[in-house]
Amino acid sequence: MSNFPDRLKQLRNDRKVTQTQLAEAIGITDRACRRYESGENEPTLSVLQNMADFFKVSVDYLIGRENFWRNSEGNITVKVPIDILNLDVGELKKKHRKKNNKDVRK
Repeated sequence: MSNFPDRLKQLRNDRKVTQTQLAEAIGITDRACRRYESGENEPTLSVLQNMADFFKVSVDYLIGRENFWRNSEGNITVKVPIDILNLDVGELKKKHRKKNNKDVRK
């Protein structure tokens, strides 16, 4: 669940919700919320489901298994990773060449 803390923080900030507000809304302590967001602890399935319901996203989105969610009208919203938005094509080509060269040497 390595993406979970980042996604939780991003959703919370996007919706302008404090950790305290989120904790109260889904029935957990402030401390638990801070630990989930820092990656110190992982939430239970029921907590994940409550968070997903609160933010109106899927559990799969929260844990990083998909990069989209459906809103209440059924429309898909795509969350593009920030590194794609700042893509340096030249650097990407270099990484790709290096990777392919390593594969050839094996």
